[in-house]
Amino acid sequence: MDNLLKSVKDKLLLKKEIIKTSIEIFTNFATIISAIVVLFTLWEMQIQRNNAYMPDIIFEPTQVNISWGDTTNIVNPFVNPEEVVNPISVKVPSRNVGVGVAKHLTYSIDISTYIDWIELCKELNDENQYTYTRNENQYAVTINNTDIMFSPTYEINKVFLLPNAEESFDFVIPIQYITLLQEIYSIRGREHVVIPNIKVLVTFTDVQGIK
Repeated sequence: MDNLLKSVKDKLLLKKEIIKTSIEIFTNFATIISAIVVLFTLWEMQIQRNNAYMPDIIFEPTQVNISWGDTTNIVNPFVNPEEVVNPISVKVPSRNVGVGVAKHLTYSIDISTYIDWIELCKELNDENQYTYTRNENQYAVTINNTDIMFSPTYEINKVFLLPNAEESFDFVIPIQYITLLQEIYSIRGREHVVIPNIKVLVTFTDVQGIK
């Protein structure tokens, strides 16, 4: 009888331990799940907070009139007579269409675009070669026996740009690019030529200081 009671008691204790262990495992699992849910919620809140301050810089389309012939008798119903033909510089408006202010903006042009254009000129005109050399911090480009000197690093800075497209900031394309672009068009005539895009890098920070 004593052995039977002891056996029953041992089974009850074992069952109690199993239940206790199961409860502890379930509690720990529930705690882990709760922690994951909290972390995920905080992560979503951080994303929403970042999105609330995130700027979004875009460039507006810009039309440029280039002619390689006599510009005195141009008749084009699609061209505004008041617009300049063969402009010295081209301004491309940029706006911040995001919901947060963009701060410490830097617009810079990759010099590789200009080199690609020179190579294109050389392909289009074998008779007149276009050369370029780099001397310390200066580029020297020879076009039609004319030397053009400029810095390979071209940057424009702006302190801030208001959100929701409230203001516009003109990014000015350097004159050496416009001169070379006119040269490409004067060479190609009516032929269709794919001109490499100008690569512009825009860096900025939001109000949280995130770059």
